[in-house]
Amino acid sequence: MRIVTDAAAAWSGDRTLRFLVIRLGITQMIGWGTTYYLPAILRHRFEQDLGLSETVIFGAATIMLVVSAFTSIPMGKFIDRNGARLAMVCGSGLFIFALLILSITQGIVGYIACWTIMGLGMTACLSNAAFAAISQVAGDKARRSIGMILLMGGLASSVFWPLTFWLDAHMGWRNVCLLYALLNALICLPMHYFGLPRDMKGRIAANKENPDLLGSLPQEARRKAAVLMVLASASFGFVSWGLDLHMITVLAEFGLGLAAAVGVAAMKGPAAITARAMDIFSAGRVTPLASALVAGLLILLGLVIAVLIHNASYAPVLFMVVFSFGTGLMTIARATLPLTLLGAVGYATTMGRFALPTQLVYASAPLVFGLLIEANGVRHTLALAIVIAALGFISLFVLARLAKASSAHAPERHEPGQPQNP
Repeated sequence: MRIVTDAAAAWSGDRTLRFLVIRLGITQMIGWGTTYYLPAILRHRFEQDLGLSETVIFGAATIMLVVSAFTSIPMGKFIDRNGARLAMVCGSGLFIFALLILSITQGIVGYIACWTIMGLGMTACLSNAAFAAISQVAGDKARRSIGMILLMGGLASSVFWPLTFWLDAHMGWRNVCLLYALLNALICLPMHYFGLPRDMKGRIAANKENPDLLGSLPQEARRKAAVLMVLASASFGFVSWGLDLHMITVLAEFGLGLAAAVGVAAMKGPAAITARAMDIFSAGRVTPLASALVAGLLILLGLVIAVLIHNASYAPVLFMVVFSFGTGLMTIARATLPLTLLGAVGYATTMGRFALPTQLVYASAPLVFGLLIEANGVRHTLALAIVIAALGFISLFVLARLAKASSAHAPERHEPGQPQNP
């Protein structure tokens, strides 16, 4: 494999791709920040004004992920046939509608309806849809481009947690929802409509004939590799998605007040961004598998820090930086491992198939973590998270051995036209 010593220069050579990645990075940041990350800051408002329990508040986010999981396969097939533009425009429209509902809801029915609609929007315009759009346009530059999108999208929590906290204090949470609907209407929807290629069918057809886009694994190893990737993604995702919405509660265990906890939690973004930037610049020298293994070790280390040295004054910051660095790398690995091992052809469908089991796991995570924290406390819950993360690391280790063995015994590439999806 040719070593790329200047990843940024190589990526910046294509102006069209560069602007596409910037647009998608902005819309991903706003999309995540104005939807999934809301309950972490507004949960007390939802309890007071809507009379909802914490279980219902975070359970609605679970509904969002369940709806997204069950619609991921048909959406992936649609994007593989037609490109991502129409899907992402509709996704932005769904977010606008959901936020308008949330701004006027008076109880549990409207609240759950809002998150159900957000689940449809999530499938259509967050993460996998954006990654698929890039894979269809960028070809062999897709890994680096996906990393750039995640680099920008990683700002979502760092920007929107403090912003939501400040806006809520000054204008009330209902007006915050209206403002966020406006952001999606004035920024995300136009960027998706005008900024994504209109007719992708020709490019999609051409990609199927490019052997460089068919993945590195031989056909007989793909199903086992797919199972291992799903297991690793589900394990690490269960931990990261579960802790995300409870991060303020976890940090309070270190003795931090609300404002201090929000400030430390906001460090998640810079740490994840640093990790993703390092992945981008090392893309030609470090494989996605090696990056994933490093990410898994860092996630485990962060959790161990939280359990064993939580009384130290530096523990909250150290935990947040190490854990977020690992999850930042792992987010890229979840998107690029299937791209590298199984190929860009049919990538949206592959990711849709992966999303069905993994997002059901992610969907349960906030609710399960909430129940565990309530019943057993933060430290015991984090100890269980260590065990689950260890299972994910073992899966990645076995996957690495499988990929190495396949490379040694099956040096020939796939021929165009072979079925590529596990």
